[in-house]
Amino acid sequence: MKSIQLPHDIFPDYFEHINLFDYNSSHEILKQQVILNQNTFSFLVEGTKEVIFDNSCKTIDQSQFILMKAGHCLMTEKLSTVDSYRSILLFFSNDKMIEFINKYNISLNHNSQPSSVYTFVYDDFTSRFIESLSEINKLPIATKNRLLNLKLEEIMLYLLELHGSDFLLSFLSNNNNQTQKFIQTIESNILNN
Repeated sequence: MKSIQLPHDIFPDYFEHINLFDYNSSHEILKQQVILNQNTFSFLVEGTKEVIFDNSCKTIDQSQFILMKAGHCLMTEKLSTVDSYRSILLFFSNDKMIEFINKYNISLNHNSQPSSVYTFVYDDFTSRFIESLSEINKLPIATKNRLLNLKLEEIMLYLLELHGSDFLLSFLSNNNNQTQKFIQTIESNILNN
């Protein structure tokens, strides 16, 4: 199985610390090996997504979105009842996360157990946030990049207010042996459909 590198395979000749991609598909994908080169928000709009990451499995539908740390994972994408899958992907580097933590002087609970994947339920605020990302994606690149910096801060500040800072610790923890963890994930899920 060929692995996909995101966002590198989407933007092969273009690197930014924050990238936005409106992903649409009419084909289901089952247990695709994905290498996330950057941390990623997947704002699911249509369909369902399953992510297997560090021996844990998270499944979301279009009432939820997911935040994933850079690394190796397996993804399954299933179509909605109207035979489509859509997710707005917001990629961001560890540098942007460290910059955010320092800018807002966020204290972290180093006793909490970091996870590689977090799921959140949509509310009115996050639903409007996704609509604004769709509009920003239509703007010229320079304007889009400036606004994406602000949008990343906006969603992070909102999630901090609702859920505390524990989820931020994952982006600072070192993941030295990602390949071994990926192999363990495959081996522990070999009999799962």
